[in-house]
Order: sequence, then structure tokens, then C-alpha cells
Amino acid sequence: MAFNFERISFEKQFEYLANTKEWLKIIGINTTNTRFEKIYNLNNIILEHYNNNSLNHLLEEHGKLELSLVLIDASSFINIYKAFKDEKSHMHPKLKKILEGPYYSWEEDPSKGDNENRNLFFELETAAF
Repeated sequence: MAFNFERISFEKQFEYLANTKEWLKIIGINTTNTRFEKIYNLNNIILEHYNNNSLNHLLEEHGKLELSLVLIDASSFINIYKAFKDEKSHMHPKLKKILEGPYYSWEEDPSKGDNENRNLFFELETAAF
């Protein structure tokens, strides 16, 4: 199977991300202080800077690596949302788990098992395809 990135505007991506956030709320998953909240908030900031033509300032503030990661992770959450929004509640524990743990992979400590959340995140997105 070939994988292609969908070309999407910052505005449309944030709209999908807002839909994802609402879906998680509806199924009883709190996103406060989670990996998803960081992704959501940074995507909102990206959209604001894009609309104000100040992306260079944003790049100076957050750096290319952080902004690239947040856009990629947002896309992953959107893919999961689109694929599983109509699934039954057996998916909910897995969805809740992917929100936990450190945001950056280099902050994870496998001896603590906090990398399992990111692994599950990858597995759910792969299943979404």
C-alpha cells in the first residue's frame, strides 16, 4: 500500500482537529493536560500566525522540529478520528491511552513503559489506513 500525505490547509487541519477534540469529549475522553491538548493548542497558534503572516516568528519561537512534529501528530489524530469515529466503545480505552505520556519521544523512558502510548498511537493510525 502506498502512503500519500493529503495536502491540507492549516485552517482545514485545525477544523478536523477541533472535530477530533469534540468527538473525544463526546465519548468521555478528557484531553486536558494531554499530548492531544498540546497538539491542539500549537495547531491553533500555527493557524493564528499563518493568518497574521508571522510564521517566521513562530519558527523562531518553536523551531522546525517541534512544529513539524505537531503537524504530523495532528494528521495522525485526524486519521484515527476519521477511521474510528463510528466504532463502538471497545476502542475508547485505547484512545484514552494514546493521549498519555510525554509529548516528545526522546522524553520517554522505556523502563517506565511510557513509550507504549506512542506505540499504540502508531498502531491505531496504521489500523486507520
